[in-house]
Amino acid sequence: MKSGLDDYDGTAVYNAYLNSPLVTLYISDYIDMTKKTLKGAPGTFGPWYTSTGFGLLGLIVANASGLAPQDYLSLDQLDIIFGPKAERQGLAQSAFRDSDFIRGGLCSEQPFPVAHSFYSISEGTYPSTKIGALEQDLYNYACTGGYGFGSLASTGREIASFFYMLLSGEELILKNSTLNQMMNFEPMQNPWAVDYNYGMGLFWNRNEVTAGTTPASSTAPLPSTQPSGWVQYPATPQGEVWTVNHGGATWASGAGPAGYDPESGISFVVIYTTSATMSTDVSLAEAAVQSGNQICTQLSVARVALGYSALQCSSPSTALSQQASVGSAYAIRWAETPETTGLYGPCRPCMPTTPATISCASCFFEGFFLWSVAQCFAECSQCTECYSTPSVVGGSATYTSYSSASAVPSGCSLVVGTKVPNSCCSGDISAGDFTTATCLPYAVGSVDVRNFFGCEGGNLIYAESCIPYGVTLGHGYPFSPALASGYTWNGTTNSCLCGTSSDYGSSSIYNQGAGCYTAVPNGDEKFFVKFSGTCA
Repeated sequence: MKSGLDDYDGTAVYNAYLNSPLVTLYISDYIDMTKKTLKGAPGTFGPWYTSTGFGLLGLIVANASGLAPQDYLSLDQLDIIFGPKAERQGLAQSAFRDSDFIRGGLCSEQPFPVAHSFYSISEGTYPSTKIGALEQDLYNYACTGGYGFGSLASTGREIASFFYMLLSGEELILKNSTLNQMMNFEPMQNPWAVDYNYGMGLFWNRNEVTAGTTPASSTAPLPSTQPSGWVQYPATPQGEVWTVNHGGATWASGAGPAGYDPESGISFVVIYTTSATMSTDVSLAEAAVQSGNQICTQLSVARVALGYSALQCSSPSTALSQQASVGSAYAIRWAETPETTGLYGPCRPCMPTTPATISCASCFFEGFFLWSVAQCFAECSQCTECYSTPSVVGGSATYTSYSSASAVPSGCSLVVGTKVPNSCCSGDISAGDFTTATCLPYAVGSVDVRNFFGCEGGNLIYAESCIPYGVTLGHGYPFSPALASGYTWNGTTNSCLCGTSSDYGSSSIYNQGAGCYTAVPNGDEKFFVKFSGTCA
């Protein structure tokens, strides 16, 4: 951020919204409320945080995409990275199903779900600093945001997924060489960010989430010690934990802290929908301490579970036993949500409550989505009651293999997902034992793929290309048989991410009842799968 541009006037924007809460503020409005004098010489002054600069960049991108100035809102910013939502395949499709950009209008008018958020209103203060201030629901107010620097409606899972894909070094979004340019961190010049370092859209700092075991020895980034060709995260002082991060907020909702812990490989995000505490029992200062400690403790639980040092959170004590208790409580709460009850609900009786089994809880607790799922499920598999028998009675699934297309009998379509005559499925190669799990690895030569066999809504379904989180076709999938136990669990075609292959998409979900289907091929070798059974 060395453009020399100033940021918009936050008070002016606040007053504009307060006076006309039903009127959308567009990027032109933010530009109008930005001082027109430079903060310093372009290219040399800074870093100086300026959302207005990113707003202008958004307009440049829209123009480069061939849009007329008045049509810039028609460009979904995620389309630039992953292509149109309806055409996305693989990880881009599965990781960002519920992320959308708000183009204007009221929150209640959006074509996708937007959470209710509550803003504290008290005698014109910004935001309220009084206990028990009136909480105004903004659902029927303008969903105002700045194009190029905001307006994203998403979930905690998908925001954490984005940070992992961006910063893990696996080049799932950007090449590491490009990412390293974004991480050319320098101490910020903004008065509110004296302890922050900033690059291109990313912060590098130690904050309330990543407290270390010793006082901060430096606020400036240290030279990287990462090998050449890898992501050049700055080195951290002894005993400290720093993160690459960038949160975001509107009037009464936001995502932050949000970022990536390079040491442990954990991405994290905390989502909120109130501008201040809604409790009348504690002060705002006390609430801030409690919130910061809770966030810190959650991240600490995950670090300990993966074998890294605990964080020094403020209060209560970060003794491992207390962290385990916090992690377990969040695991149970998260497992009971409607989205995940089918997958994790049976695991509730064996959710860990002691440090020895905390690995499971670290994968499930609210607010985090860890990509090291395999490690956690390997731990959970020790708890047999978590893996109840799927509701398929008399289930059977077998494959038939043909060496090439020319060997396939006449009348047997080669289009994946086609229901074909049973004569196409004359073989008896077992597809695996699905009596203890619906989502099951299957050996194909020296590697494994993952398939699904179970009931959904009373319908018998078999599915292929159930690609685990964190890998894509050709990049970690198919996977090593050593990971098979970690990728075995009870779930649905959705939670097992079936049909997410970039080659075949949802056509590899066979949901027209028992019978014979054209399956996913392996090079020249053609496969057909036949399954039968009834749903209880």
